[in-house]
Amino acid sequence: MDYGAILMDKLTWRKSQPLYKEDGLWINGCSVMPSWEESAMKEMAEKLSCSDNAVVEIGYGLGFSSSVLHAANPKRYTIIELNTCIANKARRKYASSPCVDVINKDWRDCGYLGEYDCIFFDPYNYGSSRSPYVLFLKKGFFIRPDSRVAIWLSNDHLNEEYASAFFEEVNVYKSLPSNNRSVHFAICSGYKNPLSENNKRICQIQQD
Repeated sequence: MDYGAILMDKLTWRKSQPLYKEDGLWINGCSVMPSWEESAMKEMAEKLSCSDNAVVEIGYGLGFSSSVLHAANPKRYTIIELNTCIANKARRKYASSPCVDVINKDWRDCGYLGEYDCIFFDPYNYGSSRSPYVLFLKKGFFIRPDSRVAIWLSNDHLNEEYASAFFEEVNVYKSLPSNNRSVHFAICSGYKNPLSENNKRICQIQQD
């Protein structure tokens, strides 16, 4: 993904028209999801082991991982996608599936949505130079100690500072190399600093 491309505000990103090309998904000049990521995304979703679990996917993209997550028959499947056109596409795809809930929001603006067994985390970091992984941990609305999180770590944009900040918060980290270029991903669990009950209460109040 091209994190050095055009920086946009949230409203622009939400309303932008996605462009589906042979080489992947583009939004306003940003390569959001290259098509060559498909096999690695699907493998990552399979390794998360979502059958009969509550699952949240942050960032829908081209739906590569979503097809695998949904096929695993989760008991609850939440998709959080900021771009309205992409979110609506996901809604149409799963219109007949009662376990699916598509939320058209920035994941950073979501209040407490409940706890999830499995988190698939691959949002596009639009308009920000800060690591989405570190922000995810600080927000932590979906995380509990036994949650499993799948994260995408392309060596093209993997920064040691934010990678260490992410992994110091987990007790179990398994890196899984992919056959695609220099890409690898990880399945993590065993969080040292799960969200406190008080913070959950505050989040619920803010959401209401």
